[in-house]
Amino acid sequence: MTSAPARRPRRLSLGPRLALAFAAPATVAVIACGAAAYLGTRALLEEELGRRLCSLATVGASLVDPELAATLGPSDEDTRTAQNVRRRLESVRVGASASRVVLVDQQRKVLMDTSRDLPIGAEAPRLRLDQVELERAAGGAPTASVLFDGPDGRLHKSCYARVPGDMAMFVAVEGAADLFSNLATLAGLYALLSLLAFALLTAVAFAVGRQIARPLFRLSQEVRAVGEGDLKSPITVSDDDEVGQVAAALDEMRQRINARDAERQMMLAGIAHEVRNPLGGMELYAGLLAEAAAELPDDKPALKEEIVNAAGRIRQELRYLAGVVNDFLTFARDTPPQRKEVHAARLLGEVGSLCAGDAGNKGVNLVVHPADPALVIHVDEGLVKGALLNLVQNAVQATPAGGTVEVRAEVQTALVHLSVKDNGPGMDEAALEKALTPFFTTKEKGTGLGLPLVVKIARSHGGRLDMKTAPGQGCHAQLVIPARLTASGSHAVIG
Repeated sequence: MTSAPARRPRRLSLGPRLALAFAAPATVAVIACGAAAYLGTRALLEEELGRRLCSLATVGASLVDPELAATLGPSDEDTRTAQNVRRRLESVRVGASASRVVLVDQQRKVLMDTSRDLPIGAEAPRLRLDQVELERAAGGAPTASVLFDGPDGRLHKSCYARVPGDMAMFVAVEGAADLFSNLATLAGLYALLSLLAFALLTAVAFAVGRQIARPLFRLSQEVRAVGEGDLKSPITVSDDDEVGQVAAALDEMRQRINARDAERQMMLAGIAHEVRNPLGGMELYAGLLAEAAAELPDDKPALKEEIVNAAGRIRQELRYLAGVVNDFLTFARDTPPQRKEVHAARLLGEVGSLCAGDAGNKGVNLVVHPADPALVIHVDEGLVKGALLNLVQNAVQATPAGGTVEVRAEVQTALVHLSVKDNGPGMDEAALEKALTPFFTTKEKGTGLGLPLVVKIARSHGGRLDMKTAPGQGCHAQLVIPARLTASGSHAVIG
């Protein structure tokens, strides 16, 4: 089926789009800066903790006597030698507030643990994870480990330094990363600031977007009114910015179009006046010719009948030309509708009566469905009747003998549908598009202004013309006009 173009899904309005375009990247930038600041601070704190622990490990390694420490065994926890080694390592731990200091040998066995958690000769489990750091420390460069979770639930870090001498011994100083708890607080502060920045930026962006979009929205409404034919109302956007300049240019264009339209209407009115006078004279003389022919003697009946018929055909063609002139004037004029309350049932009945003769002569079944007696439309009766009459006549002409044309009035979601449906041959999209183009017609006699004039009448009432058709499936034309309920709500008033 072919119908009026479907409306595209409504996009987000300009104000919110401008706000999002500003707030989204600004918010991302704020969050990125906060994340970078957090990560950078974390890296600096971790690096500083590693340097401090490595300094302590180097000092501790310098205090250890490797030959004395090498004599320690699993049963020497309380010997004077063990106490001496522990005292030296403890001085390093206490002075720097480290968690503990551990001395290990070449086989990664514990020689001393200031916290007494690991006995002499035990294997330090952490050393399995820090093999790379131990290898670097063995080369003479104190090396810090990565952060790890300690048994107390806090983050810890260790640094390994080799004890000077031929024996491969290492001092490991482990410290808690207490500053990282403050860093978590700082991260929460960054997150809060990011949320506040997002809220502030969004509010500012929406305010700026609304400020920019408001004149554009008003301009679009006024330009839409001009596009729908309202050339009298000025475009009132008068800002000094680019929007105001565009509005001024559009209003100047409106004035020029209005002036040109007025000149066109004056020209058409003058042409119509000059054409109507001779048409009226010719029709008068054709009538006189028919009357004179009727008074001729009856001795030449064939000539008399021929003259009377010719005069009748002349008068018929002259009436057709007068109708063409009226159609052109009606289409060219922008006369506002003279609205009044009209009963839809009476309107449909009158249109049906006017078209019944043509439908009967062609053998078409014209069905006018009864409208709700309470349905009243507030329209220009002459214009709407002419538009509906045009649709019914087109349907009757397109429907073959034995076919049916249905006319009805319905109210659907605050809209009245004056519909005309036939089961004629229908049209494809290309033919429908041409039929809605002014001055295009497939009839032997026609101005091509029928459907375009219906469209114009519908728009002048704030409505539209919907056409649904397809080859072999007939045509369904609907004159759609906005509706409103009366104060009592007892019946609908359309217009």
